[in-house]
This record gives sequence, C-alpha cells and structure tokens, in this order.
Amino acid sequence: MGKPYLDELLKVPETFTWAATTKNAGISGFIRATSHLPALGIGSGGSLSAAFALKTLHWHYTRQLALTATPLAAHDYPFATDAAIWLFSAGGQNVDIVSAAKALVEREPTRLAVLCSQPSSRLARLCSEHPHIDFFLHPLPTRKDGFLATNSLLAHTVLIARAYVTEFRDEDTWRELKATCQPYLCSDSNEVITWENDTHGLWQRDTTLLLHGATSQVVAVDLESKFTEAAIGQLQSSDYRNFAHGRHNWLAQRGEQSSVLAIVTDQDEALADKTLALIPDSPIPTYLSHRMTSRAPGRRSCAITREKKRWSGRLMRFRDSLNNAEQALDRGRVVEDSWELCIHHYLASSAATRSINERQTEAQPALSSDTWAKQVHVTFGTLLPETLPLFHPTDSPFIELTNKYYNPVLRTRHTDVGGVKHLGPGYGGCALPLVLDHNTPNNSVALLWAETEGGQSDGHHIATMRPLFRRRQRHA
Repeated sequence: MGKPYLDELLKVPETFTWAATTKNAGISGFIRATSHLPALGIGSGGSLSAAFALKTLHWHYTRQLALTATPLAAHDYPFATDAAIWLFSAGGQNVDIVSAAKALVEREPTRLAVLCSQPSSRLARLCSEHPHIDFFLHPLPTRKDGFLATNSLLAHTVLIARAYVTEFRDEDTWRELKATCQPYLCSDSNEVITWENDTHGLWQRDTTLLLHGATSQVVAVDLESKFTEAAIGQLQSSDYRNFAHGRHNWLAQRGEQSSVLAIVTDQDEALADKTLALIPDSPIPTYLSHRMTSRAPGRRSCAITREKKRWSGRLMRFRDSLNNAEQALDRGRVVEDSWELCIHHYLASSAATRSINERQTEAQPALSSDTWAKQVHVTFGTLLPETLPLFHPTDSPFIELTNKYYNPVLRTRHTDVGGVKHLGPGYGGCALPLVLDHNTPNNSVALLWAETEGGQSDGHHIATMRPLFRRRQRHA
C-alpha cells in the first residue's frame, strides 16, 4: 500500500491547519465567477470524495445543479459545456485524470478548473499549455501523500469549503466547523477515544451498512473508498429513503453478520429517527453519528445544556479542547493562569438571558479544571422584549393556527430536549415571531419555517406545511 495509513493520519493535524490558513483567493474568485452555473466535479479514488464535497457545497450555496463523475465518465459521455467543471487530483500523474483533462480541453467548457498538489506532474504541465484553464496548485506541507491520499483529500476539501463559506459570507459556519473538527485531529482526544469505544461493536461484523442523507453523501463516498482501497471490510451505503426500496432486506437476511452506522444531519434527522426505529438493536449493532446545532437566538442556549444528568454544549467542548491542547503540549500552559472568559451573545430572548446565567452557574462544578477560567462573564447585545413571544391572550387565535396546521413529523427525540413535544410554537415552546435576514430560527413558530409533506396517519389528515420563510439548514 506504500506509505502506511497510520503515517498519513499522523499528518492530518498539520494538513488541516495549513489548509485552514493558506491563501486561496484564486479558488474563491473562481467560485464567485461561476456561482450562476451548474457544476461538475471529476475525480477518482480519494479525489472523487473531494468532487462530492464540491457538489454538496455548490448545490447548497448556489442552488445550482451539481454533479460528480469519474474521469472515465467525463471522457466518454457527452455533456453540456455551459458549466463550471472541476478536476481534482492529488498527484496529477495518473493516466485517467490526464486523459479526462485533454478531452475537456477539446470540448472547451465555459470554465474549467484544476486543483492539484504536485507542481511537476503531467497534469500541471498540460494546464501550463492551456492558459484558459484555471490551475490551482497547492503543494501539501506533508510533501507526497500516501496510497489513500488522505491528506490531499482533506486539504482539497478544506480549501473548497473555505472558499464557499467566504464567498457566501457564512463565516459562522466555518468557525464552528473548525471548532468541531479540532478535537478529532488528536488521536488520543476524549472525542476520538469515545468514538472508538462506541463504534467498536460495529467493526466485529463482516458488513457495515452506512445510512446517510442527501447532504452527508460525501461521508458515505469517502468511507466506502477507504474501506475498499485499504481492504478494511465490506461497506454498503444508502440514503434513508433508498434503503426502504429493497436494501433493508440485506439486514433481514444477514442481520447476524451486519452492523449499521447512521450519519444524521439537521435536514434528515426526522427521517433517520423513523428509519432507525425499525432496525432491531439485537442482533444488529447500530451507531448513530450526528451533530445537530442551531444558532437560533431565542432558544435554550446550546452554550451549556444538561441532558440525562450530563452537561454538554459549547462550553464543555471548549473546556475539553483546552485540556487536549495542554496534553498535546506535554502539560504546557496555553492560557495565562488568571485568564477570564467572556461570552457575548449578539441576540437573545429575555428567557434565554435568565436560563444561560442560571445554567452557567449550576455547571461550574462540572466545568472546573486546572485550565478553566477564573471568572466567566456573560453579556448580551440586542435583547428581545419580554412581550415578543406569542403568549399574550390576544395571540391565542394565531396559536390555534399552529395547532390546526401542524405535522407531528417535526417532533424528534432531539427536539424533545427542548422540553416540549408539540413543535407548533417552535423548539422549546419559545413561540417567537422572528425571522432573521440570514435564516429563520427553529424556535420561531413552526408556521413560519416548517416544510413537510401531508397525508393520512391513523385515519387522520396530516397537514402539508409550506414555509413562509424557508429555514436554511446550516450544517451538513
């Protein structure tokens, strides 16, 4: 296999830091210039995963059609040239990607971009002969990658993701993405150890069935690539709805030899819950991997929450990241002994201000550690008025509408954390009549943002919900 996979993984933190900070104005400019066009991402092996990442990001941010293809498909099948076409290649040497590049040059698409990490490669030389190609060369700090191209894939994906969030001014998502990834870059972090322990039972089976949604398909593509190319095991992947069209029969016939790994995002959590509820825990080990976050400003704060007698949320993750950083530095301090933490909320409801302060005080024993702040200051920018939620008697006709036109599919075990089972008034029963310029928070009344299909259930008509202000799911 060439360079051992473990050696590749040890280079991941360095690669991520580099890709998150290196200049990529050229890529951003190309995305800006082609945001009105459909996109086609082309790659093979690990680079196909990068192409799927491009497809997901382009479709999400531009709402333009985006597809992926292997070099063979790009070479042999005709397609409209009025598109932004991307070629991804770590080394730029394999005959397939070079052949596809030559074929595309002859077809003269509207815009053609190539992302490569080797300056002396055959692909780089070809691009130098055709100035109309947008050639983005980003040599890795880790030099040549291994057989699985782990670091090249990570670098290319991060570079593309940075460009999209920059061009579409979604820096909050980028900051949260970095904070989420950071603990998983250290092999001995609490998050990685917990993942290894929780998923141990899955890998004892011959076959792993990976279930995913539309926006998490890139995860399935990359895991299938790693499982196959490294001969780790058998992996089947399916989205939640396609799983219902015959693929579930695999578990019915071979459940004793199979396990299930489910990737869940905000967008598909309701569908995932219903699907996974039909899979028996025994004899099929199942692991649910998901991250659901929301910046809804009036909801119960996700800075610090308590669920099943255990504190969680951003403050706990921040504390853990400090502890992990000090462990990585062999107990070297990363903050001053007398440092203080300031938490500023740009927008919050009156109820949230009380709740945040109460929980932060209550959680202090759990947060306490040698590295934790001596004092925590919580401040707020704009406070929504106490009278804003629709709790006044004069609001009752509108609340009746939220009960009449409601689809119970909105409720999941995750929304139950908010303390209410009927989501008509929104998450946590906040009942906010609030729409922001960038999104609609899920703790606003559901009539504003909910989008569901109707139908019949147990003899009752279920309302079809169409949003007045569509809620954009920010995390994939």
